[in-house]
Amino acid sequence: MTARYRLLRSIPCIIVLLSLIQGCGGSAVTPPDKECDSQNPCPGFTLCHLEVNRCTAPAALPDVVYIEIQPAPKIYPRLHMYSLSTAEMLAEPVIGVQLERPVLMRGRLYETNSIGQASSSLLPSTVSLLPESQSDRPLPRMLVRSLGGEGVDSDGFRIWLQPDQTYTMDVIPDKTELPPLRTTQVLGNEVEAIVEVEVPGINSLSPVLVELRDPNDVSLTGAAVVLHDSEGVRVSGMAYTDESGSALLHLNKDAISPLTVVVRDLNNAPGSSYEAELDIDPFVGGDAGVLTVPVDPPSLLQIIVRGEEPAKNVPIRGAFITVTRLTPGIQQVVHLTTDSEGVAFFDQLQPGLHIVTALPPPNQPFQVSTRAIWVQSNQEHTTQLTCQPRIQMNGVVYTSRGALLSGFRVRDLAPLNLSLPQPHRIDRGTVATTDEGGVYEFLVGTGQHQVIINSPDTSYPPEFRTLEISPEFPEALITLDVELPVPFLRVFELTDFDGTPLTGANVKLAWPDPDEPTGFSTQTGTSDAEGRVLFALPGMGNATESSEDSGAQAGFAP
Repeated sequence: MTARYRLLRSIPCIIVLLSLIQGCGGSAVTPPDKECDSQNPCPGFTLCHLEVNRCTAPAALPDVVYIEIQPAPKIYPRLHMYSLSTAEMLAEPVIGVQLERPVLMRGRLYETNSIGQASSSLLPSTVSLLPESQSDRPLPRMLVRSLGGEGVDSDGFRIWLQPDQTYTMDVIPDKTELPPLRTTQVLGNEVEAIVEVEVPGINSLSPVLVELRDPNDVSLTGAAVVLHDSEGVRVSGMAYTDESGSALLHLNKDAISPLTVVVRDLNNAPGSSYEAELDIDPFVGGDAGVLTVPVDPPSLLQIIVRGEEPAKNVPIRGAFITVTRLTPGIQQVVHLTTDSEGVAFFDQLQPGLHIVTALPPPNQPFQVSTRAIWVQSNQEHTTQLTCQPRIQMNGVVYTSRGALLSGFRVRDLAPLNLSLPQPHRIDRGTVATTDEGGVYEFLVGTGQHQVIINSPDTSYPPEFRTLEISPEFPEALITLDVELPVPFLRVFELTDFDGTPLTGANVKLAWPDPDEPTGFSTQTGTSDAEGRVLFALPGMGNATESSEDSGAQAGFAP
């Protein structure tokens, strides 16, 4: 996206005394001893405990940094997006960003009839707005309710948005029989924009009749049914099967074939879903015939969770149990929590191969346990999972210059590499804070781990470490010392379009990072009463040494 912020350079060299940003305890920014001139082009200054030089020149920084600014809700709910190049980040230690005057979008949603005429009343809906991104970074959606009402002067919704920006707008009508609608809205720099969207009504959609039966030719009632196109996008409204197992769906005529019928909420199978391809013309619709869903009589599974202690096993109360069906056909994922005896009952499982995972609560010194079990149709089964003791892990967090860092939050995120259709990450809730000596400690289990280290303020970017603890050779003690690279510091000074400081705004910085699953590293902060927030970027490469301290790198934290 094109950067349309204004870098404030009205005081290019003299840094005035200002209240320090969040995390700096109310100290002040000390101005440089001298002003810039040809003889002294780069005076330094002190920001809290951080020595910063105006002529920072690291060997390498991210080519671009993206800035997302969400002002406090009391002002107006909008998201502003900007980008900074490396040259712009190096130009000044205090970077001013002035928001543009927002555009007020007034939206009106109407339902059309079979000949395309719009109703005079507004259609109640949920509207989701997603700003266009010129990178692969994920952006947050903005949700707003569009109300119903009579008369052309009524507004379904109002929302403040960034000018000169393209938005993808998804409309989900309150009428569940209507499919979602996706449109593109392009805003200019006008003060106000009126958007009128016509949502195809039932009479302008293609009817599709689906009948669901089980292998014994018994009608499946009360199941939720929708249609997806070839790209997995929902293109129909939702309908529930009646006593005969039939559901009448209303389909977009321009849907892309082939279509897939998605069935959820099957009787006697909570957490279940089933998909099958339909051979039907979206423009015409019609009777899709009888669809046989391979649902079987349910089974009961009793799960007992125990923790292994010396000479005995103890019941684990509050363990989070997940049972996932792996057999093709009906997909089923269900969750329960064990009672005081460490027991959980699953009484509506479909037969087949299931993976059972027991995740003890964070306050228990036991690690995750998992096992596979074959569940037979209309039978009762009992299985026990024994959770092994967790292992103590500790370490020291320090800078590359040897300074010990206290108050840093160290958190263990453990992706569980199980045989699941979609392996997922579970936050075990293992958190520790470094003491005055930079030391942390907590308990971990075997397997693959990702450890995240967060600064108590925004003077260091988040740091990630991964490690593998083998279940075959567990150690009595795991040590993970973390050396944090010296970050590159910049202060952002935020003002609204009228020049007033932007107080209490949520600010996110994102920069490309191929080592991250999302492809980006991020850091968040909140602007203070002066509209200021300090951010730290990875200090990649060498920088010019400060003349005052040969051991410090210009623009970097000590």
